Amino acid sequence: MQITGEFELISTNEAAKVLNITPGRVRQICRGHRTPRAFGKKIGRDWFLTQNDLRRIADEVLRNSDLSSRLRHIALARAFVRGGGRDFPLFSKDRDMAVRLAQLSLATLADMDPRIEALFQSHIARIAMDCKDRPNDESARVLTMKFSVIPVSDPGDATTCDDVTLDVSGSTSLPTHKTKTFQLKIKADRGGTRMLFNQDIPDDIDQTAIPFERNGE
Repeated sequence: MQITGEFELISTNEAAKVLNITPGRVRQICRGHRTPRAFGKKIGRDWFLTQNDLRRIADEVLRNSDLSSRLRHIALARAFVRGGGRDFPLFSKDRDMAVRLAQLSLATLADMDPRIEALFQSHIARIAMDCKDRPNDESARVLTMKFSVIPVSDPGDATTCDDVTLDVSGSTSLPTHKTKTFQLKIKADRGGTRMLFNQDIPDDIDQTAIPFERNGE
């Protein structure tokens, strides 16, 4: 069944080409997975959407105002020739208006979220300050950046993974702060067991202080 105009039914694969996302992500959006609401209608084993659904997904889910504006002025019924195997002009000819995807790498982390760079710099600053405070401690200062990746399963197709979630965290391991060694004495009596230190010379429990003599005494 195909309805022309605003209410033309668009398949999951066709919608994925227009929105420049994976078919698996389209199905998740249709089911309302991590979105304000569900979209489209399930017919048989697949989901189908209207032109209005695509505009709302661009607005409410992808937050892509350029794509949303483009969809408002393009008649999708004329953009796809059924059975002709042609791509949507929006995706093939006007690629710059589609969702821009970038490969995840160390160079693009700051583009994804500037706070990742700020997190890294805050830990580097902590290490630099510790090196400045304790230059004679040659123990290693360790900065660990942890990338936690979790696959987002598709209940409709458990054999593939089209999307994941990513969390980034950082931690710093600094050498243990250690004082010099002190000698204490253990004393047990009716008051209990206690540890005692030399108030005058804490380094040596048995060392006595040299008496100080005042002039004229």
